[in-house]
Amino acid sequence: MPARLSSMELSPTSNPDAETSTRASRRQSGRTRNAPERLVTSSAPKRKRDDTEDGDDDEEEQDVDNAEEDEEEQEEAEDDEPDAEEVRDKKRKAKRAGAAKATAPKRAKTTKSTATKNITTKLASRPKARAKTVKKGAKLDAAEDIGGLYAEAFGEGKNLDDVTAQWLTRFDEHQSNALTEIVNLILHATGSATEVEVFDVEDPDNIPNKLEEIQEALQAAKVVDYPIVAKNKTGGVFKRTLISFFNSLIRSIAAKSYLFTEPELMENIFMWVSSMTSASSRPFRHTGTVVALAIMSGLAEVGKGLVEGRANTLRQVEGEQKKQKKNQARIKDLQATAQKFADLEVQLKGIIAESFDSVFVHRYRDVDPKIRLDCVTHLGEWIKIYPDYFFDGSHLRYLGWVLSDMAAPTRHEVTKQLQSIYKDEARIPGLRMFTERFRPRMVEMAARDAETGVRVDALGLLEVLRSAGLLEPDDIDTISKLIYDTDPRIRKAVVPFFVASVTDICDAKIDELGGQEALEEALPGDDGDDYESPRLLWLKLKSLAEHMHSLDPEEDVLTTIERGAGGEKDFLIAAGTDSRVTLATQAIMPTMTDMEKWECIAGFLLFDHSQSAETTDDVVTQFNQQCQLTDKEEVILLDVLNTSVKNALIDMSGSTSENTTTAKKAAKKLNKAQQGEIQEEREAAAQKLAQLIPRLLKKFGPSVDAASAVLRLEHVLNLDVFQDLRQDSTTFSALLDDINKQFLTHENRQVLFEASDALRHAKSFEELGEIAEGKLQALWEDTTHALVGLCKGEDVDVRGSIDSSVLKKIESTILRIANLARISDCSDILATPRTSGSSKQQRRKQQSDQGVIPLSLLIDLIARGRLSNTSSSQSQSQRNRDLDLTEDAVVENAMQSVLFYFMWSVSSLHSKHSSTSTTNSNGVITRAEVEQLTALTKYLQDFTTNLDSILTSRHGIDSLRLTAVGTFLDVHNLFITLRNIIPSNPDNPNAEEAEDIEEPSSVSFTRLLSQLAVPIPRSRQKELSRVFAATERDFSKKGNHPLEAVVGGQDDLDEYYSDEPEDEEDDDDDDELDTSAPANGAEVDEDEVERRALARQARDTRKQHAALRAEERLCRLAGRIVIALRAGVLDAEQQMDDAMELDGNEKKQGPMYKRVTRNRNRLGHNYKEIMAVLDADSLTERPLSRNAKTKAVKARKGKKPAATGAKGKTSAASRRKGKKSKDVVSESEEEEEEEEVEEEQEEQEPEEEEVVEQNGTADEEMQDANGEDEVASVLGD
Repeated sequence: MPARLSSMELSPTSNPDAETSTRASRRQSGRTRNAPERLVTSSAPKRKRDDTEDGDDDEEEQDVDNAEEDEEEQEEAEDDEPDAEEVRDKKRKAKRAGAAKATAPKRAKTTKSTATKNITTKLASRPKARAKTVKKGAKLDAAEDIGGLYAEAFGEGKNLDDVTAQWLTRFDEHQSNALTEIVNLILHATGSATEVEVFDVEDPDNIPNKLEEIQEALQAAKVVDYPIVAKNKTGGVFKRTLISFFNSLIRSIAAKSYLFTEPELMENIFMWVSSMTSASSRPFRHTGTVVALAIMSGLAEVGKGLVEGRANTLRQVEGEQKKQKKNQARIKDLQATAQKFADLEVQLKGIIAESFDSVFVHRYRDVDPKIRLDCVTHLGEWIKIYPDYFFDGSHLRYLGWVLSDMAAPTRHEVTKQLQSIYKDEARIPGLRMFTERFRPRMVEMAARDAETGVRVDALGLLEVLRSAGLLEPDDIDTISKLIYDTDPRIRKAVVPFFVASVTDICDAKIDELGGQEALEEALPGDDGDDYESPRLLWLKLKSLAEHMHSLDPEEDVLTTIERGAGGEKDFLIAAGTDSRVTLATQAIMPTMTDMEKWECIAGFLLFDHSQSAETTDDVVTQFNQQCQLTDKEEVILLDVLNTSVKNALIDMSGSTSENTTTAKKAAKKLNKAQQGEIQEEREAAAQKLAQLIPRLLKKFGPSVDAASAVLRLEHVLNLDVFQDLRQDSTTFSALLDDINKQFLTHENRQVLFEASDALRHAKSFEELGEIAEGKLQALWEDTTHALVGLCKGEDVDVRGSIDSSVLKKIESTILRIANLARISDCSDILATPRTSGSSKQQRRKQQSDQGVIPLSLLIDLIARGRLSNTSSSQSQSQRNRDLDLTEDAVVENAMQSVLFYFMWSVSSLHSKHSSTSTTNSNGVITRAEVEQLTALTKYLQDFTTNLDSILTSRHGIDSLRLTAVGTFLDVHNLFITLRNIIPSNPDNPNAEEAEDIEEPSSVSFTRLLSQLAVPIPRSRQKELSRVFAATERDFSKKGNHPLEAVVGGQDDLDEYYSDEPEDEEDDDDDDELDTSAPANGAEVDEDEVERRALARQARDTRKQHAALRAEERLCRLAGRIVIALRAGVLDAEQQMDDAMELDGNEKKQGPMYKRVTRNRNRLGHNYKEIMAVLDADSLTERPLSRNAKTKAVKARKGKKPAATGAKGKTSAASRRKGKKSKDVVSESEEEEEEEEVEEEQEEQEPEEEEVVEQNGTADEEMQDANGEDEVASVLGD
């Protein structure tokens, strides 16, 4: 804060001689006074009376008469009952009238020099800013009620220049009243209803105390939305009007030279404002800061006028000096005027510096981000308005410091202001030091800021710096890598950097080859149809691929994570999703239009560069050598080709979801001729692409990544063209043959996924579907027979019994079966016996032999996931890790294949027997359907038995165990949907009483469906809860998420096996890093420091990846559990009990629900969002099975449930004994009775135990007996 400003002596003085004597004594004292000479408004030295004085007397008499009239009006209004506001208004008018009555002599005239008068005239007549007018509707409701200057400034349709001019007139008449109006306007702008009086303004020493009183009154009113931040439509207009008013006020004061001749005016105004800027009340502090910044903006405008006036005067001096007849007198006057301008500018800079130090230096780092935002905005404007003062390092540094502000809007504003500053090329030399200091922070904001909008603004700022040559090559590379960013806005913003870098690389190659003219003469033109001949575009494509490859942060890593066998390694597969290169190409293509020429890209890829291996002086040969691609660059260009083809073909046809509406609108504007041309272009492009794909597969087929990219081209091929042409399908059939070849020869998951997806796309076209279906059947024949042949004579259900080479072939074969099952119905194919012949002739010879059912082999192979006691006790280092990974991969692929089989089977049952199905309209159940359902039941029983063996033999978060749990839940979630097609009235509902009579097909069908569509029993939920607990604890440890403590001690459901091995990802690498500081005097090796830093960074990255993998495992498992809870697969017994409750009490949630939601708020946002699905709809509203609904209805009618206890009551198991299938393994009646007794005893326990159970040990319900009345299930124990 500056030194204490002087006050103005504004009290009326009736004795001018007393004032003269006071001044004389002041001069005689010899003391140094801080206060400058004070303004005197109510007294003046004696002067001669003249016409002017007479006129003044007349004006004073007129004022007295007006005051008397006001008093009379006041007396007449006393008869009424005015409100408080009117009383205050009248008091203010009376005070003004009383002040006007005082016969104060006028101010003495001040004699100004000629130069000062000229300067004042020039300042007043120079072009001023456009006068601000308050917009219609911007007036506040209380403005007219408040009155005074506030109403004039914020009234509707007011011109602010006129308002300030009128105020200056009142200031000339009485300074204290005018200054009081200014202070009250600022106070009302804070939202305060309190005003100051004239004596408050005349006592500047009491300003802090007075403001403190007003603040307390404002805080007592609990004002939150003060006018300048009001959320209504007038908030923004009010703030702009307030700023415009003070800008206009400063301009008017400067135009009358009061800014320089009477500095006490600005000192007193700024004393009130600066005191408000340091107030504890936010409305006071913010409003005061806005006013102070507006005043400084007006001062900057004045400074700009002084600079322009001095420059114009100096130009006039130069013009006069160039004349032959020089007017020396005029030159001297002009030089004196220029010097006066310079002196006034020095004085103005002092005022600005004092204001800047007292307000801005403190408020730019205010705790309120809105205040910091206003400071940054005005500082940027000051630099552009008055660069002679503000454009230097001492002021620019504040913008650099605010780049690290915590508030995103402030960082956004500072980047915006810096962009406008850097765009002026004349300022670039003065910004070099600033750029060197803060460039790293700008790059950091563009690369890693938390807000996308700020990153985009920072990239725009860096683009301006790049154009000015202020960025280093390393900075450009760092920014160009953002072309692979996940946010499309960032990719779009970084395109100018990337394209400029590619252009620079291409130009360097052209210069190395002799220049563009020499290449254009040696190479053929680009207009020909021979796209495989060398052309200049190839060099640009080479530069593009080379640059994209150099920017790839992990060149050996693709885009989408796919779990490998055993979870020991992570693969990345781009199948079904766009790769990083594809997304980057989509952003670049609108700028690099050459990338739309997909025929040229394909010709460049098909060109054989090996012919140019010899070194010669031929320009064409050197050009071909320069264009030779590496393997990685070929894959990149294949992705570029995919994007280019997609834009050319799909966008042309208008079949993409994004462009469908746009394409249809554009098509309506075309006439028939234009539509015909577009159709011809589509057909020609499709034919070219269909011919290019086999050639590309022939060249790039052996490469995994390249083959996957080529196979994706088939996905965008519009096969309608082949249907419309009615031509012979040789081309299409040859294309499918090449795809089948890739499917049978590759063992990579990515290639198999793309190939199967290409076959699915070909199968989707009706007229070409027969050809595609025939190719699929051929693949099924080859893969199933190969599987039977590989497994012949092997113990497929014993782990470690098959040679590693054979096991590897089995793994790839089952992986092919899983991909085929994903795209085509395998319910009949996998259940049909197959022979082991590898050729058609061998199969015909073995037709008499009994074949092997591939589905049975797959289910038996799942048993290889069971660990024996000896193998589970061995340490990981003692086992063949590669062989174990292969074994686990075989089991995982087999699980996936069988799960697809069950999906197709359930889908077939729904399509045939649902109420809306038209496939089986007569409703007759045949014996063949019953046999098929019986076989399905047997397969499902064997499948779940093998899954159960994996769950019980493996411990902790073993990857195969997690896969088995997920598959177990998926199967139950799948078959529970069959309850919707179970007939409610079978043909013979009493068939269970006649044991010797064969039951009808419909009854058998219903019984089998009931055995399939059952929930998971509580005994099995205990094992699921253990797996979930292990997964939850793993993520809690790696992600640093503490879990909720279990009430009542250790929960048995969360029990960890004592012999579980620790996860390898938990190993802490801190021991490997010696982070101790070197001894005193020891020499520090920079390479060692860098090595340690890199090792520490690698360790942190591994920990981060481990936490992400742990979270993914937890969320995947939790998602399946949520689906099971919503479907009634889990907590089904609790749900049934809730349905039978007759009172209106709140339903109890099941133990699994309580278990998974126990730490819902402690395991991160992803887990919390998954748990939110449970609360989307009430779990008590989930659809019940028909049996549960029947029990609920019986309970409401007063009937007892089927299973009610053991005391003289019939057991449900005994009543259904004859109904159970021989294939179903059920518990004995004795066990059921014992469990029912335990349940009965638990129901009789005191309520206190129920409260403890609900608080933390509710999971123990899963250990209760499985004695509920259940349908015999093949999915049970």
